[in-house]
Amino acid sequence: MTPLIEIAPAKVNMFLHVTGRRKDGYHNLESMVCFSSSIADKLTYYPNGQPFRLGMKGPFARQMPAGVHNSIIQALGLFQKATGQQVTGHLLLEKNLPIAAGIGGGSSDAAAALRLIARHHKIDDASAVLHKIAPIIGADVPVCLPVSAAYMRGTGEDIIKIPNWPPCPVVLVNPGVQLSTKDVFQALDIPFSPPLVRSYMPPQDIHEYIEWLWQFTNTLTDTAKKQCPAIGNVIRAFIQQKGCRLTRMSGSGATCFGLFEHKSTAAAAAKEIKKNHPDWWVAAGMLNE
Repeated sequence: MTPLIEIAPAKVNMFLHVTGRRKDGYHNLESMVCFSSSIADKLTYYPNGQPFRLGMKGPFARQMPAGVHNSIIQALGLFQKATGQQVTGHLLLEKNLPIAAGIGGGSSDAAAALRLIARHHKIDDASAVLHKIAPIIGADVPVCLPVSAAYMRGTGEDIIKIPNWPPCPVVLVNPGVQLSTKDVFQALDIPFSPPLVRSYMPPQDIHEYIEWLWQFTNTLTDTAKKQCPAIGNVIRAFIQQKGCRLTRMSGSGATCFGLFEHKSTAAAAAKEIKKNHPDWWVAAGMLNE
């Protein structure tokens, strides 16, 4: 049979506000996320009927957890249990996104695996069964399922799709440091943000869109910087780049992003940052495209 291919795009938190801590220990968030299909992992499925096998390649394949700690294995195990469909064949993950980087790599991989296997078994990838499975794997998996710009609230369970966000050139930079989301949240010691009352619909003009984002922030940034001071170096590197209109940390870090109005200036910035910091992971692409 013809192999099936699914992209697991990088998830970028355009802003992230922590609004409180729940009795179960989890934090309530308000965040907006976008996806970059040009900066992504890639899954290829070979449905050959043989016992299931997960293969991995790519620059970050060796850092991936194995067995039940792997988000793809978790996702497909839950899929089998929920649907009664046996998952067979060979699934190959091309791991291009860094691990524990604040851009939802593991969550996006799990969501892509669910979409891929659901497509093979002719199950609608927007079906209730997938959305029931997703939050069991991780808080970011539900928002990664539809690969659509969205506003998310709570622990990630309250999701509102936002249509027609303008495509935006982006550069992602990670200083080569893995940062545990759990550790960042446990160390959080700042006052919680009040619930947002602003309009959540961004302008469609790219210039106005970036200006609109300045009213928000990522309240995890200072806490993450204490655990990974290199985040400050990344943000300073963006500030020095011509055409960078906004720079911010994504998720719980350590990846930061820079927004640009033109692909050419984004590409030039990525090239310059990589030249100055060859040990950093740097990728240029598009959001919402």
